[in-house]
Amino acid sequence: MSGSSTVLVTGASGLIGRRVVEQLEHASAVVIRVDHAWASADELAAVVGPASVDRAIHLGWYARPDDYLTALGPNLRSLTASLELIALLEDRECRSLVVAGSCAEYRPSSNRLREDDVIEPWSVYGAAKASLHLLLDSSLRPPAMKVAWARIFNMTGRGERPDRLVPSVVRSLAAGRPVDLSPGHQVRDYLDVDDVAAALVHLSSAGVHGPVNVCRGEGISLRDLFGQIADRVADRSPSGGGDSGGTRDLLRFGARSYGAHDPMYTVGDPSRLGWTGWEPTYSTSAMIDRVVAEWLDAPKRKAATGS
Repeated sequence: MSGSSTVLVTGASGLIGRRVVEQLEHASAVVIRVDHAWASADELAAVVGPASVDRAIHLGWYARPDDYLTALGPNLRSLTASLELIALLEDRECRSLVVAGSCAEYRPSSNRLREDDVIEPWSVYGAAKASLHLLLDSSLRPPAMKVAWARIFNMTGRGERPDRLVPSVVRSLAAGRPVDLSPGHQVRDYLDVDDVAAALVHLSSAGVHGPVNVCRGEGISLRDLFGQIADRVADRSPSGGGDSGGTRDLLRFGARSYGAHDPMYTVGDPSRLGWTGWEPTYSTSAMIDRVVAEWLDAPKRKAATGS
């Protein structure tokens, strides 16, 4: 990656965005940060300033955990804001754009999802993301711009909001509180958030064009994921080598029903991403170790810093 490259990152203060900015700056790129949503094209231009833009990574989208899948107005505003971004990037002669798409665009399948599989989103969020991709595939995309459409699957890792699924489970187990869960047989494809960020930065520097699944290609059931988390929490208990069975008993599988739209199997085929030369740094086991350590060590860091 050239040190003189200027990269615009939207959603730069978000979960993935912070990791993307870290990695770009480590590689000596000049980063233009757009931390928050903008109200108009003029506001976006003012935030970006007059600088030229070589590449862009677009992560900014409505993401409140409790309603991002179904909130119509905020998702439509995110779609409109994305079109404003495309117009600005065309004006700045940006040659490469990576957009954070989603596995929620696909029709659910019992097989690993490939980039050429049917797009049939059930949620407003997935439909809005898919609509942007369709618009970019039409005459909207500037001819000189390569667009990598990164369909991100599940992720967890440092910097997550405490109310997201995995952190909430870790925190409850660490406090000895029971956790009400669905039966837990849903199979998901998880990556560490640092690996997701690395994949997006790699796609940007490689100038990839077209849809690319950002995933591990291996499924893990939520029942197994949370069971392994419970074991790690028990192992790190103050008594050392804690009661793994007792901690697992806090996982109340079946206390809740499956969601109305909760596919039983969502796993991606990462072949195209692999062909670009990228592969994840963290195994599933290492990812679990890292997220448990993140939340169990958080009180110690807070006490040390006094914040």
